[in-house]
Amino acid sequence: FFRAHAMSVPAWQPQAEGRTRSLPLIGYNWEPVGTSCSTQWVVFWAQHRLLFLLLPLVMLTTCAVAPLLPIMNFVKKDFFGSNEQAALISSYFDFTGAMLCFLSAGLLGLMSDALGRWPFFVVGAFCNVLMAFVLWYWPDNLYYYMTVKAASSIFAGSGVANTIAPYLADGYPERHRALALGMVFSMVLIPLVVLPWLVPLFTGREGLAFTVHFALMALAFVYTVLFLPESLPKERRVPLRWSQVLNPLVPFKHIMASPLLLTSSLILFLSTFPENGLVECVIYYLNGKFHFTAEDNSWIFFEMSLTGTLTQTVILYALLRHFTEYHVVLMSLVCNMVHMVGYAVAYPSWMVYVFPVALAAPALLIAPVMIKLISSQCSAREQGITLGTVQAIKGLASALGPLGFGTVYSYSSKTLAFPELPFYLAAGMVLVGLLVAVCVLPHYLDGSQIGRRYIAVPVDNGSEEEDYVYGGESAESSQEWPDPAAGLA
Repeated sequence: FFRAHAMSVPAWQPQAEGRTRSLPLIGYNWEPVGTSCSTQWVVFWAQHRLLFLLLPLVMLTTCAVAPLLPIMNFVKKDFFGSNEQAALISSYFDFTGAMLCFLSAGLLGLMSDALGRWPFFVVGAFCNVLMAFVLWYWPDNLYYYMTVKAASSIFAGSGVANTIAPYLADGYPERHRALALGMVFSMVLIPLVVLPWLVPLFTGREGLAFTVHFALMALAFVYTVLFLPESLPKERRVPLRWSQVLNPLVPFKHIMASPLLLTSSLILFLSTFPENGLVECVIYYLNGKFHFTAEDNSWIFFEMSLTGTLTQTVILYALLRHFTEYHVVLMSLVCNMVHMVGYAVAYPSWMVYVFPVALAAPALLIAPVMIKLISSQCSAREQGITLGTVQAIKGLASALGPLGFGTVYSYSSKTLAFPELPFYLAAGMVLVGLLVAVCVLPHYLDGSQIGRRYIAVPVDNGSEEEDYVYGGESAESSQEWPDPAAGLA
């Protein structure tokens, strides 16, 4: 019923008459006259079903990865012999996989505009199962796992991450997309809250961790096939042109044709490059400087997940109520820069939890907000190619980041005896991105995206109480949409 009914009840259209109040993410708190409570719940489900059905998939995938997070660096250290060697070799495989993501992300986005989003979720979930199976079946040789992981990154990494943003853009208007993406990103962090209590269960039991990882990935694949719906109707799809699909330069031509997309991609590159480059280096750095164990790492993930969940939901909601997406981008870049320096200057060990780890959450706000800014500038038929191009740029940063910072960390630790060097270099890159955001980005944004985003406009509803509609720069910007309950007639 809901599959057939999806297009008759728009996922994001407010009521044209009656008392209305715009609430980001939760939708429009409309009160249809003459409809029952069950009817309201049916309409509410039709409005937000894409998000609610996507969240369990994200939850299952994160739960599958959670057992590996606190122990995988120690497994690699034992296999390769040292922290520096493990970081260096891992960076080579990460570079290969990320380069494949970089070359394929825009093309996969173009194909999703023509074929739909659901097939790419299925293929990505299958690749995750394949990686988990290799790690479970050959736990004594990590080269098999790292090779399959790099080869599967086209769909498991780029395919899924590249599809989530246009998947939500198909069902939400521009002003709600950042909060919808923030909801998804917060769901990624929620399973990590219980990680400190799971570490004693998996420490010294790598086989059990690999088994749980494989089982949950298989469950996520089954859920994707059976329950995840398609978001892009056939009438909104574009014709598939193989000449464009087989041309790897199409995404980059798309970037050069839009100054806003080019500037935004540069900012994302300068923030993603150090962020991805230091993911594993931070673990090795803390292990070498403060002798952090798997239990210490789990508490780091616990704090990041707790603060990240709060930031991506409550704090992001509050920020977007009083500031624009542009101001949130600037705040996120400043927090990211201070976050990088915090690892270098933190001493003693308890300062790690107080300073850099606490700033990791607001530093990650740039992803959903920038994606929202970019998606609002393209049509519904170009969401896949545009956001796929953005993912391609992030893929390039993810490819160069681990390789560059892994090499710098290995050299600075062994030769220079200065392991803090990568963190200062990372802060410098984020500073350049901040300067680009301050000096260049405002020239390609309109006034409502730079100034105050939401303005409360009083509405005469025929009663003594005043009601408000939150719109753009003026009351005229609030468009009237048909009653979503009309589709139930």
